[in-house]
Amino acid sequence: MLNLSKSDKVKKQAEEVYQVLAGLGEEVLYDDRAESSPGEKLQDADLLGLPYRLIVSDKTAGQLEFKPRNSMTTELKNLKDIP
Repeated sequence: MLNLSKSDKVKKQAEEVYQVLAGLGEEVLYDDRAESSPGEKLQDADLLGLPYRLIVSDKTAGQLEFKPRNSMTTELKNLKDIP
């Protein structure tokens, strides 16, 4: 899961998403590095070979950008719709 914003509102949302997923027993790698650019975070996620990418940002307007590794497209989803 990637937090691509520096705003407190998005940071809070990302932390809530992390807590929900971790509470469900899901293994979540949460990249909240403040010193890294969005491009660095996206590139690192690809290099790690993570099966799914969840992005929380100002652009997603309260939703999550979801992208399976084997797909070229992303979808906006609500947390309850994430597999």
